[in-house]
Amino acid sequence: MDVETCLGTPYGGYCPGPNNIQCCVPGAQGGPRQTTNTNGVNLIKSFEGFYPNFYYDSVGIKTIGYGHACHVNDCDNLQAKDASGVWREVFAPLTETDASDLLRGDLDKGGYEECVRSALTRTVSDDAFSSLVSFVFNVGCSGFTGSTLKKRVNANAALEGSGGIREAFLMWNKAGGEVLAGLTRRRNAEADLYGSIVTNQDIPPSSNSQYEGKDCWYSSQKGVCLDTAKCTGTTKSGLCSGPSNIKCCLSNKCTYSTANDGVCIQSSSCTGTTHSGKCMGASDIKCCTPTKKKQAATVTVPCPDNTWFNQTLRFCQDDTYVYGPFPEAMVDQCKSNHGGDQCTKLRSFNVGDKKIRIPRWKQSVFWEARGESDCPFGTILDQNLLGECAEYLWDTSNDTFTSIAVFGANIDISIADNCFAQGGGLSCYTTKWSAKFYVALANPGLDQNLDFENDTAASSDDFFETGNWWLEEQVKYSEDMYKSTASTLSAMIALFVALAILLA
Repeated sequence: MDVETCLGTPYGGYCPGPNNIQCCVPGAQGGPRQTTNTNGVNLIKSFEGFYPNFYYDSVGIKTIGYGHACHVNDCDNLQAKDASGVWREVFAPLTETDASDLLRGDLDKGGYEECVRSALTRTVSDDAFSSLVSFVFNVGCSGFTGSTLKKRVNANAALEGSGGIREAFLMWNKAGGEVLAGLTRRRNAEADLYGSIVTNQDIPPSSNSQYEGKDCWYSSQKGVCLDTAKCTGTTKSGLCSGPSNIKCCLSNKCTYSTANDGVCIQSSSCTGTTHSGKCMGASDIKCCTPTKKKQAATVTVPCPDNTWFNQTLRFCQDDTYVYGPFPEAMVDQCKSNHGGDQCTKLRSFNVGDKKIRIPRWKQSVFWEARGESDCPFGTILDQNLLGECAEYLWDTSNDTFTSIAVFGANIDISIADNCFAQGGGLSCYTTKWSAKFYVALANPGLDQNLDFENDTAASSDDFFETGNWWLEEQVKYSEDMYKSTASTLSAMIALFVALAILLA
């Protein structure tokens, strides 16, 4: 029968006909199949935020609407389900109604509602059911099915007090062992809805001011949702909930004193002085003012002339481009995003008196391929390598990662000169280094085995012995650059010779 009229649990794949015709097995509750009510949908919406266009969240996941994540859900065929149960396809940019119905569809097709239905052994109110769906949508089905919360719900425990429902909800307000204020608010809101304390919510709110102040992300920049009339920085559309005038405001100007202007940015990104109470948004968005006199950097990374090293990106950049070499995974991602020749094309640049050949990508291409985690796509943070991001191989013999190359190594130009003097080649003046060679130069007192196959503990006294393969790795990177240069020169010479023959 039609899944919407099934009074028990529907199972697909057992009946002929369209997808909505499924095998209906009578359920324990003996009533209509419960779905998330408006209160529950609005609660989820209030914590997820509305995004009408596709964007990449802070961890690089492509998302749209109210938390419709493309790595979990189909983003090529957006199926929405309205409050009456009618399915339809929606398209970006989404209206708020489209996004609400897409969320309803996700709660159904994603199995969140079925997870709650299957776990309950007694009848609960629609508000209680919907609060549990919100919980499962946030923590996952496996988290709920083995939880104290499920046990207390089935035991019909009281809402408040020791051994109560709210207490069980609040057992899930931590991430990385730390209590998070946002999760605490969500767990309390779910507990309120469970007890029908919250009713007839209307999310999103009608007042523009209630949309403002929320965090938003564009690439790796953290901004704040503001009325465009209040933003003195750069605005980006499609990243904030609310009407069209509410946009993500990046680098919003602020004033600390009459002669000391700054910008509102994430405090960890400020290289000057931060001042609280001058900016909207989360507590880590503060007014950043430059120091009166820019101090000389203690580390001068070998970047192409007229570029600078961005510690967040872990690559060199200018206002338009980002400079490689890039990890193989990023190159493959660039190709899959139709980056074409730009993904692998080498260009000549000067680093002081040295000429190198490296790839250069537009920032938009770079961010599509990099992702927004702390380390570039295809690399992991290797604490053994002085906390640097490293490309790796999986060692099947002992199920461990083996680092082979460091990307974005924050090295001083003097170390690059040392690398070049030891015969490392022109790749010493890029941000891609042999992992072992980098560690040895950055820490001359090295006396440890980093678990490379056939390695032995080494110190600076014996590191530069002739034939040491750690140095050979670095040389190979330089030879690859030289071969690319040489092959290009050979092609040009061959072309000139051919033209000379034709013109003779």
